[in-house]
Amino acid sequence: MRSAVEVLGAVLLFAVAVVCWNLGATEHLFAATDEGAPEFVAVRYSGSWTAAGAACVTVAFLLLVDAVRVRFQGRSHTR
Repeated sequence: MRSAVEVLGAVLLFAVAVVCWNLGATEHLFAATDEGAPEFVAVRYSGSWTAAGAACVTVAFLLLVDAVRVRFQGRSHTR
């Protein structure tokens, strides 16, 4: 049961990480100034949203590792 809750938490954290990453990237479109010149698209990244997304991915990965550990943990020989 505990590993199922951890996997669910990891999935939710991955979803939050995607939302944070999308909020952290803003595109700015600059029109062409000369005839025949290409337009320019600049992407501005917000460090706080990107860091929040990275933190969510890190915690989600740790939850998955612990869920696998709990699921496949053998019985202790000292008990």
